[in-house]
Amino acid sequence: MKLLLLSLFELIFCSALFAQPPSSYYSGTDTLSCASLKTALKKIISSSVKPQSYSALWSQYPKTDIKPRTLDSGSANVIYDIYSSIPDSIDPYQFTPSKNQCGNYTGEGGCYNREHSVPLSWFSGTTSTSGTATDYNFIFPTDGKVNAERSNYPY
Repeated sequence: MKLLLLSLFELIFCSALFAQPPSSYYSGTDTLSCASLKTALKKIISSSVKPQSYSALWSQYPKTDIKPRTLDSGSANVIYDIYSSIPDSIDPYQFTPSKNQCGNYTGEGGCYNREHSVPLSWFSGTTSTSGTATDYNFIFPTDGKVNAERSNYPY
């Protein structure tokens, strides 16, 4: 419990210390309330948003979902697969960034794919739109076959 509280304190302290917006970020909102405050905040947070496409995930994963390779096969890093990663051991599958990606697969361990943590079919069902369909925070690289077997079941 102490460790959890210490970690929480550390997270809050570091966030407050390092994740501050520019001093003028919220300019003009200090006197607003209710709907006008909501509208102003929406304008502030969406003014620099650049929606990414579903296919852009392939170039994002080598930057965000990497872990050290545990087997020596010529590459320093591999894609972190949420299903096959084994802490403190050798992962059964080690996908090379930008090489082992797939849309189709032949079997488990053959390639990595993109999996929505909330099944896409629960929303628009298309990957060509922005929002839930393309949000990097909710789409993970995973083994292609395992992704398909999960289907549209919730976690």
